[in-house]
Amino acid sequence: MRRAEDHFRKLVEDVDDYAILLLQPDGSIASWNAGAARITGYTAEEAIGLPSERFYTDEAASDGIPARHLEEAVRSGRLADEGWCVRKDGSRFWASLTITAVVEDEGKPRCFLIIARDLTVRREMELQLRLGSDAAQLDAELRVRESEERFARFTQHLPGLAWIKDLEGRYVYVNEAGARAFARPRDALYGSTDAELFPPETAAQFRENDQRAVARRTGIQVVEHLTYPDGSMHHSIVSKFPILDTQGEVRLIGGIAIDITERVRAEEALLQADRRKDEFLATLSHELRNPLAPLRNSLHVLRTRGGDGRTERMYEMMEQQLNRMIRLVDDLLEVSRITGGKIELRREPVAVAIVVESAVDTSRPLIESAAHELAIQLPGEPLVIDADPVRMAQVISNLLNNAAKYTQEGGRITVSAARDGDEVVLSVQDNGLGIPAHMLPRVFEMFAQVDRTLKRAQGGLGIGLALARSLVEMHGGRIEAHSRGLNEGSEFIVRLPLSRRAPASRRADSALRARTAGAGLRVLVVDDNQDGADTMAMVLQTLGAETSVAYDGSAALEAIRTARPDLVLLDIGMPGMDGYEVAARVRADPDSRGIRLIALTGFGSEEERRRSRAAGFDDHCTKPCDPARLREILATNAAGRE
Repeated sequence: MRRAEDHFRKLVEDVDDYAILLLQPDGSIASWNAGAARITGYTAEEAIGLPSERFYTDEAASDGIPARHLEEAVRSGRLADEGWCVRKDGSRFWASLTITAVVEDEGKPRCFLIIARDLTVRREMELQLRLGSDAAQLDAELRVRESEERFARFTQHLPGLAWIKDLEGRYVYVNEAGARAFARPRDALYGSTDAELFPPETAAQFRENDQRAVARRTGIQVVEHLTYPDGSMHHSIVSKFPILDTQGEVRLIGGIAIDITERVRAEEALLQADRRKDEFLATLSHELRNPLAPLRNSLHVLRTRGGDGRTERMYEMMEQQLNRMIRLVDDLLEVSRITGGKIELRREPVAVAIVVESAVDTSRPLIESAAHELAIQLPGEPLVIDADPVRMAQVISNLLNNAAKYTQEGGRITVSAARDGDEVVLSVQDNGLGIPAHMLPRVFEMFAQVDRTLKRAQGGLGIGLALARSLVEMHGGRIEAHSRGLNEGSEFIVRLPLSRRAPASRRADSALRARTAGAGLRVLVVDDNQDGADTMAMVLQTLGAETSVAYDGSAALEAIRTARPDLVLLDIGMPGMDGYEVAARVRADPDSRGIRLIALTGFGSEEERRRSRAAGFDDHCTKPCDPARLREILATNAAGRE
């Protein structure tokens, strides 16, 4: 497209027979081609910037081209006129003018396109004809034919198809590029309609767009599709416009098309690559979660058995690193979800203090590992926002993690909240490495990172701040980064609209989590990953549940018939009979309908959650399942059983 536009622009600049120029909305000249220079005697350097009144001798043209003409062009889109114009040497010439207004959506003119021809000779011939001179008439006809030939030569060099139709849709002119695309000689095209040349759906598309161009009188730009003789589908940006006579009546329909097939194919390839990227990230996330699940389960079991101080420190280190890996996997999947518009916010009135508390709990291990001092400053008044509490806690946690990574050991991090009019202002401030001035505008870009060579800069994927910005904007807020430079610390400020609603009480949830989670529950774990199934059963036993395991779908159905569990943690992605088929069979069995099914899977997207609910699952747990989440699931099912 860029090459085609450059080619077209060069052609226009080099056209010698027509003056083609652009006017600014105020009537001053913005561009000037070779034809304008030849006809008027002014070079482009002399003409550009001048008022167009220099070239028009109409007494009403105090502001250049008569104001009434420009106003009419804005109303009608296009105006044809003839009149006297003046050259640089002061001589006059009779010119035909076509004025096309390019308007903004609000109807204001953005510019005017002027195409002019010197018709002085023709006008003289017409005068001679009126005097009855046969020789003059012949000479005039020859000049008209010569002009038409020049027009034809001009269109042959256009970087695309060009044609003219009458109001019945019959072709009266087609350039060579059009004849090749239509796979017919030009003479065979003349007098034919689209319905006679193309398949019905193609002809209907062309005819509909022709009629729209005539109805609007200003012309239209559309994308049209045409199958070439070799069977390939081509796509073109097409400009269609009415051609008016000197009385302003539509007489013909013109069209110019530029092939954009390669661009369309490139866009389709990008979309396909984007889909494959999403599929790759989802698969990668799933494959990483499978080995992480038994690691987290085993670590939880080991910690419940206790140990000396040295062993406990090793457990803490292992848990911190494991949690960091899980966060990286989650971030990978979040990139795919947000860029694909697949994030669904579950908004509710939530107290800002609850959001901050949740974020601090998530980030505390990283903060404490670097011996940072953490200060929390919350106002005495309750501040409530309409937000997804999980996502908003993720925002604050990402900011805290960022502060912890880029602050020297023993630094200070402050998280605060305050009211500012109808907004709440959340701030995460540190006294760490700061942000160089050249990086401030880029810190929220995907994969952008401050210099990795800086001490304490722990790298990472460079997507935490980008995710934070996306989530804040989805909540109708905004986020800013401030820093006075290197070693001057940083501050990230989040602004969100305050809610007028009261937050829901969380006492019941707290009480539920405090109960003995799995006491007396019979739980079946089904997973083709035997390490994952066995270690999950061990974790459930530490929570008081009675457990059994199965490693495939058939064994799961047999265990359900014989053991009659209260709860089944069922892996979805098993070979052979997957979790969806197992769930369908369980739900179809009247004797098993009371069993609660929990989807256990490495896929955690909203689409996967909807699909599991539709398949009959009661809940959805993403691997590796956090022991706190397991405790919540067990407590919920224990309460349901009572």
